[in-house]
This record gives sequence, structure tokens and C-alpha cells, in this order.
Amino acid sequence: MSLRDFEEEEEEKKQERQRETADHLTTDFNLG
Repeated sequence: MSLRDFEEEEEEKKQERQRETADHLTTDFNLG
């Protein structure tokens, strides 16, 4: 696995986490 592959994978994970966090914030906001 090349360094580029690793960096791309890390970037995808980071974006996925940000989406999940945004979803949680939106859900909390709607409930509130």
C-alpha cells in the first residue's frame, strides 16, 4: 500500500467522521 493510498483512506475516514458528527448535531438540534 503506497503512502498516497494511505493518505486517501485517512481523508475518507475523516470526511466520514465529519458527516456522522454533522448528522448527530442535526439530530440533536431537531430534538431540542
